[in-house]
Amino acid sequence: MYDKELQEILDKIKKYAPSADVTPVVKAYELAKSAHEGVFRKSGEPYIIHPVQVAYILSTLGLDDSTICAALLHDVVEDTEVTDADIRREFGEEIAEIVKEFSELPILELKKFYEKQRNSEQEIAGKILTYIDEGADINTRNVEDVIEAIKRKMEE
Repeated sequence: MYDKELQEILDKIKKYAPSADVTPVVKAYELAKSAHEGVFRKSGEPYIIHPVQVAYILSTLGLDDSTICAALLHDVVEDTEVTDADIRREFGEEIAEIVKEFSELPILELKKFYEKQRNSEQEIAGKILTYIDEGADINTRNVEDVIEAIKRKMEE
């Protein structure tokens, strides 16, 4: 049995993609949890709560498992000793590129990005992650509000 938070994400994925191999998501969660071990948010909560909530929102939106892996890993390269090369080796180019895009893209480009619709899936995933990470103070009290706000933004 997995941690409750991970299980909720896996349940969401299995609901919209019953045949999905969730092994990479589990692996990403385990790496993120290990890498952020002993790190706490200003609120005193374990830091892992933030990437898990980002991943939960993306799973609620029905995004693919690579994007959800990147959500779990998005602060690992920035804030821990795990390197981009480690992510590439362990998770492959696609997930590593989403993590990289996430780190490089400013939030205000999200709407422009959707208007163009010509960019790669990795850029889409990176920009969605950027919006969620920078545009919302994600906590357990407002996750559903954040999901609704993201859905509205994506429809604009």
